[in-house]
Amino acid sequence: MAAIPNFETLLLEIRKSLRLKNRHSTDKNEDFRAYGLLLTTHRAMMAAELDAIFEALEMDPAARRDVSFNILSWVNFNQALAQNIWTCQASPQQVVWHMSAYSYAPALGRLVANWNLGQAFDAGMPGGEFWFLPMLDESRTRVSLPVQHVLAWLMDLVGLPMDELKKDVGGARAKRADAQDSMERSLYHWKAGETLLDAKSIEKYFPDDASLRFDGTFEPAAGLTDAERFGAALAFVAQKGMDAEQLRAQIPMTQPGRLEAILAGTATDDEQQLFVDRLATRYARPAMHIVRQRLRVARMMQDGYERLVKFLCPGVEATCPDPYRNKVLQLLELFKAVFNLTIEAHKHGTNVQEENEWFEAQIPPLDAATLFLSILPSRFGTAYQELGGFLTRRFAELEPDAPLADLVPVTEKELPRIAASRLQQLASDRVKDRQVEQVLDRIRRSSAWRILQSVDDYWVVSQVAQTASLPPKARAVATKRMRELAPTPWHAIGAVLIDLHMAFDTEGRDRPKDLEQHVESLLAEAEASPAREAYASVLLQYRAKHHLARNDFEAAKKLFREALDAGADQQFGPSRGEIARDLLAIEVADSRLVPGNHEKPYRHMLANGMIEGAEASLENVAAGAAEYFWDTLYRPYPSYSSRRPIAAEQARKIIGETMGLIECADWEGLRVWLKRNAGNFCKKRLRDVRGDSVLMIWLKMLHTFEDKLPELAVQVPAELQGDVAKMKAHVVKRRQAIYLLIDNWPEQANLQDFKGQTALMLAADRGDLPMVKVLLEAGADLNIQDYLGRTALHSAVTGASPDCVSAILARGPDLTRVSTAEGNSALHTAVRMGYPATVKLLKIPELVERTNHAYLTPVQMMADILDDLSGWRDLMRRKKRKTGTDADYRECAAELGLR
Repeated sequence: MAAIPNFETLLLEIRKSLRLKNRHSTDKNEDFRAYGLLLTTHRAMMAAELDAIFEALEMDPAARRDVSFNILSWVNFNQALAQNIWTCQASPQQVVWHMSAYSYAPALGRLVANWNLGQAFDAGMPGGEFWFLPMLDESRTRVSLPVQHVLAWLMDLVGLPMDELKKDVGGARAKRADAQDSMERSLYHWKAGETLLDAKSIEKYFPDDASLRFDGTFEPAAGLTDAERFGAALAFVAQKGMDAEQLRAQIPMTQPGRLEAILAGTATDDEQQLFVDRLATRYARPAMHIVRQRLRVARMMQDGYERLVKFLCPGVEATCPDPYRNKVLQLLELFKAVFNLTIEAHKHGTNVQEENEWFEAQIPPLDAATLFLSILPSRFGTAYQELGGFLTRRFAELEPDAPLADLVPVTEKELPRIAASRLQQLASDRVKDRQVEQVLDRIRRSSAWRILQSVDDYWVVSQVAQTASLPPKARAVATKRMRELAPTPWHAIGAVLIDLHMAFDTEGRDRPKDLEQHVESLLAEAEASPAREAYASVLLQYRAKHHLARNDFEAAKKLFREALDAGADQQFGPSRGEIARDLLAIEVADSRLVPGNHEKPYRHMLANGMIEGAEASLENVAAGAAEYFWDTLYRPYPSYSSRRPIAAEQARKIIGETMGLIECADWEGLRVWLKRNAGNFCKKRLRDVRGDSVLMIWLKMLHTFEDKLPELAVQVPAELQGDVAKMKAHVVKRRQAIYLLIDNWPEQANLQDFKGQTALMLAADRGDLPMVKVLLEAGADLNIQDYLGRTALHSAVTGASPDCVSAILARGPDLTRVSTAEGNSALHTAVRMGYPATVKLLKIPELVERTNHAYLTPVQMMADILDDLSGWRDLMRRKKRKTGTDADYRECAAELGLR
């Protein structure tokens, strides 16, 4: 079972096609491709790879931002699509072919067209050609290649024969005759398509100081009248020997008769001047960086094309013009169709919605349901699911050695054949879908065994078996029938997987007493199958769950790890993300979070779409995974006792044994308890994912009680107000107990939870000045940083407590400590939050002059916020951050000297 290429793989392939210097070892590249690097390293490498590509293509900052945004959208779609695809027995070639036709080529056509709408990225190139793509040459017997197209464009503008051109290329570094002769030979080879130029040669031959004469350009002199400009344009066209038909391939004036009228002098003055402008654009003198950029794009596209032909069509030459042997030409035709339709849609709408509606209206129903499905604006929210199901069916039908199907008709002659084949697929899908519904309806009213014996289609029966709403017995009958109909071991093992899923999915009284033996039998059946390697990761996952249900946690961990690694080259829908989730869950179920040890499954959860929502940090995901373990994943077999979390017993002692002592204000009894339990808890944290200390648990309980009291006081009826009073009294005692704890166990002040937070940070963030003072007296470390790099001073700032800020400043904290991601100091943070009293306290030269990772001082940050204050406050509200008022922000600005 072949895996779908991820974005990291595509990035490395683009680097290879640009022939950029490889900065990393082969092993590191493979780790990057397989999410084997630490997340910070992976993201840095991703940014570096993108930057290297942008640099090589000499893209300006605006283009880089635009490309990055569009790439992110495309990557997110393809990640979601992959989670809905099972590649079954399909070969790597079949997977790449189908993904290219149904996702990559349409998406690129759409993206490149949209990039081209604002300002054409290829201004000055022939208007009627896709110069950056391979295309049929004039004889239509051979495919000409992108580098040839760019060199033909360049030599046309230069207007010199090769033996003269060689004297001008290379700049000051290439004035020797032998160097010029070498360059001439290289240029001939490249122009003939005999060799592919390398990245170094592009820089060497076309540096900024290359003195190309450009005798073939059209540059009307300044100050000419309209008539003189038009006359100069006609003279240039005559010199080039071009007629209207040839001009149509060069400039965007393609309507019938339009150029004929211009050349005949019968067009309007406005039309004539438009012609002059477009001719001047097409035949403008290019800067050397434009020449280099286009050669690099051409080199990248040509190399990628040649390697794709070699991969998909072994034995076929890249210059082969037959699109049904050289199938990559079908992908290029699809790209061009989407590109042109997108450009045309832009002319038929006054807004994006109208453009999208026109775009979709032009697509035939067959294409809308298949090749264009991934880019239909109206299906944006569902296309990844619909296309995922469609492609899974196509892969399920394929034998590994089946030839690649023709999907795109390049000629009118082949349209009926290819359309008929695709229509037949859709019709067959609809027939089978109806049959599934009919079988399900009959099973709900009659005997499943009798009905399924009359069904001879494996796919239909497999869909029945996977219908969760059917009773387990009916589904078991369906999996038995799947085994009877299975044409290969690969199909037979599919029935076993459904049985295993049902076995682990049963709950409560539905779980049979012999469930353990039943699962062992199913696993033995699957592991004895010749097709077991194709399902290695899924079988290892079920084997891990089997050991977990036997309370063998260590064996289960080992098998989950093996399952995650085995899934690298397989594509079972969301299974790899689920395996990663299960692995993280068991790793942190009875353990404190250790980022270095636990980040790997988290990375794979991110990469496989298993994490949703804004709070997607490792810390938050791990906490959720631990809950998932005890609530859902861990379900021992009926004959095994159920284990409880280690931290549950610890919590019983910490809370249960002390609650009565605190409620009775038995401070001597509490001291005895602290002395008796010092060995277990004084310098240690709990054995759970959050890794709280006793102090952190009590402090969080205190804050919870204090938060609920005002609400309870209002909501509780009069007859229960006595209970509210008791809770208020308990809060006072709880605070006294915490002070006693800190006095007896001062070491607790510097123990950090799973987010790196200390008790001082929690107290400062809450603006709890008495608690802050007690912790400072106990020796709390001011400079410890949490998982985001924030210190207690940052916490005091976000807590909007000038008094806490003053108390911490009085102890001399390290003011150079900044947040990890943004590099924000405490003063930056005060500016962000809009707290003028805090800004006033922190307005010291060391902090005023410090820049963050965006190279902004607090003053510059303040100015940026004031430029769009309402937008900034909306952003902070969406992030659920408390801020000052508009007046507070303006007062902050005044404190910093801004008016």
